Amino acid sequence: MALTAQTTVRDGPRGDVQLTPFYAPTGQMALRSSLFEAPAAAVTKIAGGPSDALTRWRRTSFDGANFDERAIRSGAATTDGKPANEGAPSPTWLAVMAIRLFPMTDGPRTAATAGWQRVRLYPAYTRRSLVWPAWQPPLAAAAIRTLLTHPALQLSESSGQVTYSRRSSDQLRGLGVTAVFGASRGTRSQGDGPARAGAPHLVRLTSSCSCVARGPAELPQLRTVRCRSLACR
Repeated sequence: MALTAQTTVRDGPRGDVQLTPFYAPTGQMALRSSLFEAPAAAVTKIAGGPSDALTRWRRTSFDGANFDERAIRSGAATTDGKPANEGAPSPTWLAVMAIRLFPMTDGPRTAATAGWQRVRLYPAYTRRSLVWPAWQPPLAAAAIRTLLTHPALQLSESSGQVTYSRRSSDQLRGLGVTAVFGASRGTRSQGDGPARAGAPHLVRLTSSCSCVARGPAELPQLRTVRCRSLACR
């Protein structure tokens, strides 16, 4: 099921298949071996895996499947001056297992993947960005898929600035969403790179009425402000 969630038809007559942006091949990566078999094999070599994804990540010589920005280390970052991998197999495996919650759908011009939007959250990164919510209470898989495709999660980009509407914030709060996070893919010489690590929240939704204002210039981060402020009048 996770495999079928990653593909959709791009050109019917030619038989082309469009792959999910979760899979960003570089070098000799292959869909099944790089995204499924390699992480599964790496997890079996970790004592206590994959539960360490929820406690303290254990890094090994795993390549990170192009998910983890810190998995591929250049020679400048190692003590012996040689490039080395230092990926975290367990969180990578859990992320791959969650791909089924981000299905692809055919659109009038191109295919779309739940959670992925064409906005740039960081300067010098691509416009292929993953936007996902955190919510309470826990939801069943079908409800999660519905939430991830809700129109209120859609960001707008104008003149390099990413914005959220106040109406969207109100809708998300009503759905139990407590915060929205995002990360944009970087680039490598042979294709897309991993998403930028350590993305702060785009929107933090509080129980009180709030609206959204533009964040700092380094990152078009969005923050909530109280309605009693001038920005909300």
